[in-house]
Amino acid sequence: LLPYSVVGARKRDYPPFFSIHNPWMLAGKDFNQYFEKLGRLLGQAEDIAPALVIHPLRSAYTLYRFNDGEALRRYDNAFLQQVEQWKRDGLLYHFGDETLLAKYGSADGGKLVVGCRRYDCVILPALLSIDGSTAVLLRRFVDQGGRLCVLGGPPHLLDGRLSELASFCSTISYEDILRRQPFRLLQEGDGSMQAACMEDSQGRFLYVLNGSEEQKGAFHVE
Repeated sequence: LLPYSVVGARKRDYPPFFSIHNPWMLAGKDFNQYFEKLGRLLGQAEDIAPALVIHPLRSAYTLYRFNDGEALRRYDNAFLQQVEQWKRDGLLYHFGDETLLAKYGSADGGKLVVGCRRYDCVILPALLSIDGSTAVLLRRFVDQGGRLCVLGGPPHLLDGRLSELASFCSTISYEDILRRQPFRLLQEGDGSMQAACMEDSQGRFLYVLNGSEEQKGAFHVE
C-alpha cells in the first residue's frame, strides 16, 4: 500500500512505505543491486565453521524465576561477554540448538553431523544443564574420537535435574581449536569487526562486517 500523495502529515505516516515519493528512490536501483549481488554471493557459498557451540538456552531455563531475574541476567551477561571474546579471538563456530540436535544430530567418524554440516569439535560454554539426548550424542561423538572442549566445568543438571556429568571433560583445549582453524581474524580496536570464512566453486573468501557506526575497523588475518 502507498499513498497517492505525501502532502502534510503523510510525510510522517507509519508504517513506512516504498514508492516514487521517497527522495532516495533514485538511488534505489544501485542499493538493491548491491544487496542482490551480495545475497547471491553469500547464498551460493558455504561458511566454514569447524566448531559447534551448544547454546545455553536450556541453562537459562533453569535460572528463570518469575519475581527474580537477577541470576538469569548475570548468566546472560557472562555469556554475552564470552561471545564477544570469541569474536575477538576469531573463533569460527555455529550455535547448536539442542532440539535440532536431537532431531538431526549424529556422530560419524569423529565428526558431529547436523543435517548437511559436519563439525570437528564441540564447545560446551559453562552450561548448567544439558538434555539427555545431547549427552548421549556427545558421548558417542567423543567415543569415536571427536574433540570436546568444556569451558567452565561440565553441566551439573541433566534435563534440568541433578546428575553426575563429570565424565564430560575436554579432549582438546580452546587454544588448540583456534590453532586448527583455517584462519583467524585478529582485531584491533573495540572488537566491532565480524567475519565469516566462505567457500564456493571459485575458492575461499572472507566476508567482513564492521558493526560500529563510528569506529573504523582494523584487523589482520593469521
